[in-house]
This record gives sequence, C-alpha cells and structure tokens, in this order.
Amino acid sequence: MKRVILNSLVILSLVVCISFPVMAKTPEVKQLKDGWYIQYHQDVYYLVDTKTQLCFVWTRGNGITLIPSENLKNREEWRNIITW
Repeated sequence: MKRVILNSLVILSLVVCISFPVMAKTPEVKQLKDGWYIQYHQDVYYLVDTKTQLCFVWTRGNGITLIPSENLKNREEWRNIITW
C-alpha cells in the first residue's frame, strides 16, 4: 500500500514538473497591419487596435467583446504595445 502511494506521488510530481514549463510559456503577440496586434491563447484571441486605442477578446462561439485596455496592459507581453 505504501509503495502504491509512493509511486503515485512520484508520477504526480513528474507530471507537474514536466507540464509547468509548458503552461508558463506566454504566447507571442503578433503584429498585423494598420496598427493591429493579435495574441492567441487557449482558444481565446486578444486583439488590440493601437490607432483607436481599443482592446478586444474573441472566443469561438461567443463572438467579440470590447475589454478595458488595463486588462491587457498589465501583462508583460502587452506593455510595450498598449502605451495609452
């Protein structure tokens, strides 16, 4: 019984250690044309229009929604893009 629990803990630890770096990787922000930027992350698209200074989130099935710029501005990968 102790061996089964120990084996389970070892396997769980390996899964956590292997999956953590994958989960921690931040998706790249891609520059489109005309001041638009996009980032795709787990079935969610973040769209930023730097000309109108508007930010959007788009999910499949739910459509596009305007979101406050502060929601993205606080994220490291958007700080140099969202400057307003």
